[in-house]
Amino acid sequence: MFLDSHHLNIISRIFQSGVDLFCFLMGDSGLGDLIGDIYLINRKCDLGLGKLIIISTITFTLGLIGFAYSHIVLISVLFIFFTGLGMMIELVGSNTLLQIIVDDNKRAV
Repeated sequence: MFLDSHHLNIISRIFQSGVDLFCFLMGDSGLGDLIGDIYLINRKCDLGLGKLIIISTITFTLGLIGFAYSHIVLISVLFIFFTGLGMMIELVGSNTLLQIIVDDNKRAV
């Protein structure tokens, strides 16, 4: 997750809230991560993984930009969810694609 304790001060200034909203936003990002993982687990084949990585990178970027400019809590929660979703699909999808492309004898044991 990209939220850490340094962001608590920023969140408290923008939303006039404390640790409870910060924890809720972190949990919402984690929920997006979890749903992204479940989606990738249920994929049957690796076709289209490159396109999915591009889409998830755009989703992550737009979610992060939207969260940065949002001053409404509910919209920020939605942006954080999609940021977590896009981040996890991009990271795991990139790693999966790399493992598929590389020959078996070049992988670490």
